[in-house]
Amino acid sequence: EPEAFALPDHPRFTRVVDVADLGPAIGATERPVTLLVPAEAALAAARKDRPGLFSDPALAAYLVKLHLLEGRFTRADLLARRGTRIRTLAGTSVMLGGTGAVLRVDGVTVRGAVRSPGGPPGLALDGVLLPPPAIGGG
Repeated sequence: EPEAFALPDHPRFTRVVDVADLGPAIGATERPVTLLVPAEAALAAARKDRPGLFSDPALAAYLVKLHLLEGRFTRADLLARRGTRIRTLAGTSVMLGGTGAVLRVDGVTVRGAVRSPGGPPGLALDGVLLPPPAIGGG
């Protein structure tokens, strides 16, 4: 039985995963994915502006899938791929950018590794990847 998905240092994102009912799927995935974990403060701000993304299970699932990259990547792997796009499980793609040691995903800075017991490898973001305003209001 897979370990339950949880991010103890990121309760807001864990809550979004719970609303989306994706915890078991993320914890049990054999598909190679990389989890991008939004900053708690950024999630709090986004929730104020676009509450539907956090309360509607289908919209929450889309938000979570925007933060799941297809493939297992370290920060160094993504740095080496700057200037390219990587697909998300939401069916979209994100642009890798930045200069020097700075890595950005669709303009959001990657801070470092996140431990996700029962889940895929993760990287911390200083912001949140949001869908277009037509999805979930805003």
